[in-house]
Amino acid sequence: MTDAEVVSIQIPEGNVEGAAGTEQQQTFQATYSDGRTETVTEQGKWTTADPLVADVVFSGANAGLVSLLVEGSTELSATFAGLTTSVDVLVSGAELRGSGDTH
Repeated sequence: MTDAEVVSIQIPEGNVEGAAGTEQQQTFQATYSDGRTETVTEQGKWTTADPLVADVVFSGANAGLVSLLVEGSTELSATFAGLTTSVDVLVSGAELRGSGDTH
């Protein structure tokens, strides 16, 4: 193992978009000063800004599993080696909304 330091982290899947009631697995990667990239999903810590809109398993074997709970938006953040990266989370309604028309 080298003494390379983490120079950046990223969530390669990008923004999270989906319907309420669904789940999406996210990962994140660290890039080291020696140029290598490593998946560190389980070693870091995950959070959401508004856990009422979307919640995330913050560490361990299911780390990065995002539960989309209710319609709205929030931010998903991952932290590793003192660095944090974030993406937007956009949750649509679980059901199609009617236009108000009655038949």
